[in-house]
Amino acid sequence: MPKIPNKNEISIPLRAKNNKSIGVFAYSSFGVETGRDSWVYNFSKTALLKKIQKCIETYNADLKKFDNQAFNRRTTNTGILRAYLHKYLNYKEITMDKEKIHWTPSLKYNFIDMYVSPQADQNKIIQAFYRPFVKQNLYWDSIWIDKQYSMEQIFPNSHNDNLAIAISTKPSLSALITHQVADICFNGNTILYPLFYYDDLGEKQQGISSQALKAFQEHYNDFEIKEEDIFYYVYALLHHQDYIKQYNATKGKEIPQISFSKDFKALSKLGKELADLHLNYENGEMHQSVEYKNITLKEKEEDYYNVNQMSFSQDKSSIIYNQNITITNIPKEAYAYQINGKSVIEWIVECYQMRVDENSIIYSNPNAYAGGKYIFDLLCKIIVLSEINTKLINKIQGINLGS
Repeated sequence: MPKIPNKNEISIPLRAKNNKSIGVFAYSSFGVETGRDSWVYNFSKTALLKKIQKCIETYNADLKKFDNQAFNRRTTNTGILRAYLHKYLNYKEITMDKEKIHWTPSLKYNFIDMYVSPQADQNKIIQAFYRPFVKQNLYWDSIWIDKQYSMEQIFPNSHNDNLAIAISTKPSLSALITHQVADICFNGNTILYPLFYYDDLGEKQQGISSQALKAFQEHYNDFEIKEEDIFYYVYALLHHQDYIKQYNATKGKEIPQISFSKDFKALSKLGKELADLHLNYENGEMHQSVEYKNITLKEKEEDYYNVNQMSFSQDKSSIIYNQNITITNIPKEAYAYQINGKSVIEWIVECYQMRVDENSIIYSNPNAYAGGKYIFDLLCKIIVLSEINTKLINKIQGINLGS
């Protein structure tokens, strides 16, 4: 049974190393690692369904021709471990054309086990966070996602009402809250720590451990503290610049330790405010300084707001959005909000552009998600969000972390 820290202890690990120690969170999961992003992510549901069906048809066609007995004869009694068995499939047995399919070890194991893939199903398409404040459609099927980890225990369905703090420690410590499935590269080497999780029976369990709850209540002599208060306290702490600097000094070698600040309530309140800002980013205020060209086309052309590839002015005070629009007077403070070494504004500019995957030759059109106007609005809202975020971080920074 994990011991309860006494009042003299100054911190608790974010997650226990084993069942004999205590951690703030009782559960965690890596973000989704697909192994084939260009195939299972797309801004367009139609394009996603079409390309995954192509992949499925190629796989099943290969499976029909596969001589499983011959393969077993070739690999039996040779001392080959199952972990390496997939390497013995050859070009005569599986399609090697990268424009038709992308193989991973887990898919090859399914193939060897003669698992037939169901046809593409639009009901398996969910929304997921691919990068900070960037959502895409994701084909949610275990055969076509290399590693789902424990994501289904945190977000068992796309309508699930849950929150998780996505934490990355490389290249530096960063945190971003999410209310839906997130990629392993969402904000770095992403690990999600949920407010709740669901056990093997589907029962809802607290993400904050009972030992941590008791430790916080006893430390502050306040038995009104709830799991949600600790959740938002952690979120604020992970945005405190002194805390981040202290952790980064360890070069990411340690599990983050959650300290007991004497201003628990103030940090928890600010953490909730910060989380609300990040979760409601699509409903935020718009940056108003915009120059429009070809104004007569603005209300007539559906593609007036469409994006090909945005670019910055030399001093980054402006963003050339497209041939019709330039966003101007972007304050320097807006670039202070960074995740994984890059401002969130730069994340939006980088992710929302036309791309083609060099291997699969699959096109990704960001305008297909919700139209170019969505991207324009998103960018203008992220600029304002970044300014507000900087002010909130300054408030968090003003709180002494001493116990």
